[in-house]
Amino acid sequence: MSNPRIQQAVADAVNLVNHHRGVTSVRLMFNDDPTAVDIVANSARIFGDTFEFVAGFESYGGSFSELRGIEAHVIQH
Repeated sequence: MSNPRIQQAVADAVNLVNHHRGVTSVRLMFNDDPTAVDIVANSARIFGDTFEFVAGFESYGGSFSELRGIEAHVIQH
């Protein structure tokens, strides 16, 4: 069962990334990893209960239930 707070946070991050392509920093915090994955995402999408963030030739994703947290912000120049 996925957390509604996480689902909304992922949806907000996907919208931010797709609105500010290439200048949005995303931090993904997975349940099974004490560290976080930091990326600058070019695009993002949600497929049902899964998400994907694309950074160049790499993509990072999973199911909502795998996340313990997510942060996203536009990089200020």
